[in-house]
Amino acid sequence: RGKIMKKATMPLTLRAALVALAAISILALSAVTAGAANVHLRIEGQSKTHFNGDVTSNARSVPGGADSICRANANPAVFATPNAITAAADALGSEKIATSGTFFGWGTMLCSVDGEAPTTGTGGWLVRINQQDSTAPNGYVTATDPLSNNDRVVLYFSPAYGHFSSSLEVTLPAQAKPREPISGFVDSFSTATDLKSPGASVTVSGGGATASSAADGSFQLTFPAAGRFLVTAEKSGAIRGSQWVTVNPAAVPAPVLPLTQAQINRQRRVAARAKCRASNKPGNDLTLCIRNANRLARTPSAKQRRVDAREACVRRYPTLGNSSRIRCVRAANRIGR
Repeated sequence: RGKIMKKATMPLTLRAALVALAAISILALSAVTAGAANVHLRIEGQSKTHFNGDVTSNARSVPGGADSICRANANPAVFATPNAITAAADALGSEKIATSGTFFGWGTMLCSVDGEAPTTGTGGWLVRINQQDSTAPNGYVTATDPLSNNDRVVLYFSPAYGHFSSSLEVTLPAQAKPREPISGFVDSFSTATDLKSPGASVTVSGGGATASSAADGSFQLTFPAAGRFLVTAEKSGAIRGSQWVTVNPAAVPAPVLPLTQAQINRQRRVAARAKCRASNKPGNDLTLCIRNANRLARTPSAKQRRVDAREACVRRYPTLGNSSRIRCVRAANRIGR
């Protein structure tokens, strides 16, 4: 009871200071304990795969560089949430990663991976998250977008921006027996629309086995001997796909199917919501961002289109009774009718 009285009679300025201090402490604690993200990462260089596997990434700093093409500086980039760059550093080690540091006001770029860096100003390292590049809410997917659990991340070296028209994903059983065929699939994702289609006429090879995918993206591989092999899917104009397969006589191959478009879209919505929450948007803007994220790859109903149109009218003409607002709302109410 005495403690309550002291709190009640505490001077306002002191109480405000303590509240501010508590808020700062909470923010600092949040930054330190930012959640880790468990993701699948592929790092596809121009001529080889630098990494393919699962990685747990945390908020961290990543070294800068001294790359004139990337216009980098040596100041480390500090990230409050795990992203594609922190995942690369956690997978390969900080000594094999260099970023643009703090040079760019709009964000940080990945400059080099294990010594592979652009030689011209038009080339560089780019990223696809859940095989998405161009349709995320509020802009393009970037290497500093926050990651969510189960995201699938592809960092790839592009000789020039727009060099690739598609990105490949290969799906195979994780295990196989020597000299016994296993079936797999190749999916192709448009780098312009992010839409999935069968990866036809793709060369799939690894561990001494080679195949070409059929029109529906299917193929079969037969490995001549035991071992652990990286199987790659390659086609001109496409970002390489890859997957590890362990071949041994005791293996029990389990049939697999590639992710459906619906499953991919669901994960894209999860990632988009994470991006909204990490953006520090004010209340209404955050609500709108999450609403747009939830609509990714979904066709809104006529009713929802009317609601959206009316909200747009209110934002455009905030004054109640404004004649333009009235006409706008009337037009919105006629959508789909």
